[in-house]
This record gives sequence, C-alpha cells and structure tokens, in this order.
Amino acid sequence: MLCWIHVSYPHLYFIDESVILERICIAVLTGLVLWRPFFLIPFLLYPIIFHFGEPFLVNNWSVTEMPMRLLILFGAQLILFLIVGKLRWDIGAFIFLLFGVLMGNYFPAGLGKLLLGWLSRYHLYLFLPGMYADGWMGFLSEETISQTTRFLAKFNMPFKVIAILLEFGCIFFLIRKVKSITFFLIGFVLFHFVVFLLTGIGFLPWVLVELILLYGFYKKNVLHKVVKNYTKWHIILSIFMVVGSPVWLMCSVYAWYESPINYVYEFEVEDEFGDTSYVPTELFWPKYFEFHRYNFHYLRNKQTLNISWVTVGEKELLHDLITSKSAEEIFAVEHKYGGNKFNQNLSSDFDTYFSKFINDRDTYKLRKNPWLTGISAPPQRISMNNKDNLYQGNTKIVKLTIHQKLSYFDGETYQIIRERPVYYLNINSE
Repeated sequence: MLCWIHVSYPHLYFIDESVILERICIAVLTGLVLWRPFFLIPFLLYPIIFHFGEPFLVNNWSVTEMPMRLLILFGAQLILFLIVGKLRWDIGAFIFLLFGVLMGNYFPAGLGKLLLGWLSRYHLYLFLPGMYADGWMGFLSEETISQTTRFLAKFNMPFKVIAILLEFGCIFFLIRKVKSITFFLIGFVLFHFVVFLLTGIGFLPWVLVELILLYGFYKKNVLHKVVKNYTKWHIILSIFMVVGSPVWLMCSVYAWYESPINYVYEFEVEDEFGDTSYVPTELFWPKYFEFHRYNFHYLRNKQTLNISWVTVGEKELLHDLITSKSAEEIFAVEHKYGGNKFNQNLSSDFDTYFSKFINDRDTYKLRKNPWLTGISAPPQRISMNNKDNLYQGNTKIVKLTIHQKLSYFDGETYQIIRERPVYYLNINSE
C-alpha cells in the first residue's frame, strides 16, 4: 500500500522533479521486503535518512500516522528477533504492543474531543455541506445536500457518542479480550466509512490494517490464541499504555468543532485568446493538499475567519456562527472575529509557482496522462469537479483570477452566500 501511494504519483510540481530515482528505490525496497522481511529495516530508514522524517515527499497524513508507526514496530521486533533468536522471542508481547500502538493512535483524538466539550458543541453533520462546497459529492444537487444534512442532524448525538465510545473507550480494548478487540476493529472500520461519506477523506491504509487483523481473528489462528491467554495484568497494563499514548506515540489530535460555513477558492484562468476556464485543484497533486486545506487565506489582504475544511477551534466563534440565522449575521461574525491572514512571502511564492506550472505544457499534461491516472493510488481526499469548462493545457494562460466562495448551512438550507474575486495574477506569456 505504501509503495503504491509513493511510487504511482505523477510529476512533483512543487520541486519540478519526477524523482524517478526515488520511485525506483522505494519499489526495489518493497520487493526486497516481500522477498526477505529483514529489508523492512532499510525501507523504514529510507525516509528518515533522506527526508528527515517526511515520508517520501507525499503530504498524506492518513498514511504517515498509524501505518508508519506499525511498520516501525515491526522493524523493531525484527531487530529484536535477530538479536535474541526464535526461542526467546515472545510473539505475545509483540501482539500486545501491536494493539497498543493501534489503539494509541485513536485515544488522543477521543481525549481531545472530551477536553473540547465536544459532546455539547460538536455538529458532525456540518461536514457534509462544507465539503460539498469544496467538491465532495459534487454530483448531488444542493437540495439533496440540504435534505441529507437535515436528516443527519437528527442523529448528531448518537454519532458523537459512538465516536467517543470508540476513540476514548479504546483504552479498554482488552477488557473482554477477543470480543472487545473485535468490537473496536469493526467500529473503526465503520467509523472511517462514515468519515469518508461525509468528507471524502479516505484512511485506506488504516482500514486495511484493521481488516487484516479482523481476518486474523476470524481464522482463529495465532492472534486468537495469543489474546485469549492474556491475563488481568495485561489488561491493566494495556489501559496505562493507551492512556499514555499522547506522550510516547505523539500522535496528531483530531479534535475540533465543525462550522456551518466554509471558504472555498476556485481558479479561473484566461488564455491568450480571451477564453476562460477553471483549473481543478487535483492537478496539483501530490501536493494539492495545501490547495484545499489552507484555502489561500494568505493571498487575501482582508479579514477572514480562521476556518479551513469546515473546522474551527474557538468555541466563542462557533457559538456565534451556530446561533446566526442569516447571511448578514454571518458577515457580522466574520467582521468581529476575522483577521488579516495576508503573507507577502507566501503570496510571492505562489505567484512564481503557479506562473511556471500553468504554462509548462509537458508537466501539466503529465498529470492528465491516462496511464498515470489509472495506476495512481487515490488521493487523501477525493473531490469532484462539477464544472464543464476545465482547462486542458492546450493554450497559453495570461491571467489568473481566484474566486472566494463562502458556503453556509443555516440549519435548513445549503447556500452560497457570497462569491467574489479575491486575487489576480497576470502571467508572462513568453
């Protein structure tokens, strides 16, 4: 899975390199791991040595979190096995640590949600209209999104309780041994499925790991036998291990509030003949994460709320947004809490990068190559362009206009309450 993700992506526009040598190294190392597990050690050391911990240049946190930590655990156990030998190596301890690392990647999020007062303030259903504005489920009508969001709002509290039960309750993953572990594994798979339906964000490697472990229990082989033999001391130790995971695992904490509004930016380009079209942000992949997540607030020299991908961290801001009943009240909240995020250095870097990228026909078309599109792993987040006039890379671009759209779900209806140009860039056509 990691090899597929890190070998199949197209030209890396941000450094203007195809990094062919790196792809070959990763593919060769993967083949060697399949041939002899010992080569997992150099496979893990490769990104640490050459990229100082940034896994293979691809910004994909759904890959770099739990799956990489599990591989590191496998590598450490392999070294231990080579040192102490088969007779002294304890597979029970390894399985215990394996589930400790797995659950430790979920617990910090559950703890963070409780500390935020998540159960009383969170609105999970707001993910859908916010991400819809950014391209997810683009084939659906606005009315369908409004109806679906109203339906999901009825189940907001059950959704929240289940999420806390899984993410915080995983400290008790050994309480009923095989039964409790199976419960959490199935729960996490379904949890990721719901997250994908609401946001388009896929945690495919996480789900794959959990399905493999479920298969291990289903076959009732080594996993089943080892877990059944754990004692009450294993259960007690597992609780302390998972509770301490924010310190010893240092995982990202996925905890925030959901906002009824979302900022979305669209790229409109004008070619040398005066025709206009839109550039889909997927064409900036594998670094297009920045083009979604950070929303180009740094390009706008005006007040903007600190909201990206629907998420907001301030409970006072959330309260005022949720209690707003009209577009005018939303604009007043924006004026009250908004800040100027403009950054001249980032703006200049963007100008240079976009000017070079958009008129480099070879690299632009490389992303659209059907062979690369066919073999590439799915991006971290899927979006769907619902515009007919997409730029095809056949003409020179002379001007870029970035439009900012502000979406809003008022409790009943999804709507775009404001759309305006916020940035212009004239591009040298030479």
